Amino acid sequence: RLTHAPHWAGVSRAKGGGVLHQGAWRHAATMDKQAHEFPRIGVLPSGPLDTICDVGDVTVGHCTLADGPLQTGVTVVRPHGGDPYLDKVPAAATILNGFGKSTGLVQVQELGVLETPIALTNTFGVGTVANAQIRQAVAANPGIGRGMATVNPLVFECNDGYLNDIQALAVHGRT
Repeated sequence: RLTHAPHWAGVSRAKGGGVLHQGAWRHAATMDKQAHEFPRIGVLPSGPLDTICDVGDVTVGHCTLADGPLQTGVTVVRPHGGDPYLDKVPAAATILNGFGKSTGLVQVQELGVLETPIALTNTFGVGTVANAQIRQAVAANPGIGRGMATVNPLVFECNDGYLNDIQALAVHGRT
């Protein structure tokens, strides 16, 4: 279910839960689970939608940019529907191979909390998405960086240069 997405993610609001892709959505419950046999970790059963959105108030928004050589996007995972800066969520991190670019990971390791949604984008989009998260947090909390502590944006990347013209810097803020 997508109940809230940042305006910069370019995601429309879905009603009744669903998976968004370029403004169109379909209810995830209609997916044939039998057709998708995924490896399972642990012994607990999956939720009714078999997605991360089965976890409490977690929501996921995403925007895909698919236009010729531009094949990239941004995915945002919100831990709850409130203000993540004011209502921080316990978090932890570990490094598997140390190769990916990220913003905010060290502070999560040190302080153990999330202050923004978790964002995923391409390698050259990390800074743009981090700036968008900072702008959104400051708009919601004008004291950030002044009378309040600064905010720690959390952005991870995947190099999509094999299918995307990564030098086009297609992930950018709206003007």
